[in-house]
Amino acid sequence: MKKLIVIIVFLTGILATGFAQQDAMFTKYMFNSLVFNPAYAGSQGYWDINATYRKQWLSFDGAPVTFLGGAEGAIGENVGVGLTLFNDQVGVDRRTDFSLNYAYRFRTTEGKFAIGIKAGAAFFRTDFQDLEVDPGDPLYAADVKTANPYAGVGIFYNSDRFYFGLSSPTLISIDTDKSDATPKFLKPHFYGNIGFITPVGERVELRPSILLSFQEAAPFQAHLNLSAIFSKRFALGLSYRTGDAININTVIFVSKQFRIGAAYDYTLSGLRKFNNGSFEFMMGYSFGEEVKKIQGVRNL
Repeated sequence: MKKLIVIIVFLTGILATGFAQQDAMFTKYMFNSLVFNPAYAGSQGYWDINATYRKQWLSFDGAPVTFLGGAEGAIGENVGVGLTLFNDQVGVDRRTDFSLNYAYRFRTTEGKFAIGIKAGAAFFRTDFQDLEVDPGDPLYAADVKTANPYAGVGIFYNSDRFYFGLSSPTLISIDTDKSDATPKFLKPHFYGNIGFITPVGERVELRPSILLSFQEAAPFQAHLNLSAIFSKRFALGLSYRTGDAININTVIFVSKQFRIGAAYDYTLSGLRKFNNGSFEFMMGYSFGEEVKKIQGVRNL
């Protein structure tokens, strides 16, 4: 426990540099680690596919709607690779994104330490024709389109019962449109995450975890989660995202390979008067010879 406290303080100190999150958020971030940390690729030792759909602020017009798909796995003992596909729409603004991820892993005394790199491209589009505006207004005469190739880095350590990571998935980006009318949309984001597993009796495991996120244009955000897994078949979790919402989430592990899950967020901010919360749905499938060798559920 002393080791855990030291690492939490270390993460907070390094990352608390005045940045905050503006990427799309996910309540079930623990199943979407590849999108914000390339070093996660292959960390479980087998191949995994995951898809997440999120509808934010139900009944709020123009609220974010997000889809994320990812696949990652291990190649041999030391290499991990992964792919993410991402689409996020907020009002008339849309971001479509894809990335390739590579991780190289080193064995340590108790676990594995990885260094990862990410390369991808984000495509932004604003569809002004969907707005009710004066058709003669030159400001809305043409849709805005831009593309930002980007690169990111991350580190990730995991053992059978503990993990932590630091990453910046969009550390460097290139503005392909130099026009003053089209700003550079993609900004650096910084993340830190930590979690562990502790058994409570023979049939229950507790899994506390923290995700910290930072971006220059938004407030610092922390996502605190506590999940309990019962008989390695069913998980129930509660979480709190600072300045935003409390959440309840669940996962059913149909088998070692297949899982489905859902989450509901209750808004705590001033927007709670104008929406009915947020909903998230997730499906995942693991495959490969290593899955058969693993006792119980390994997804962190």
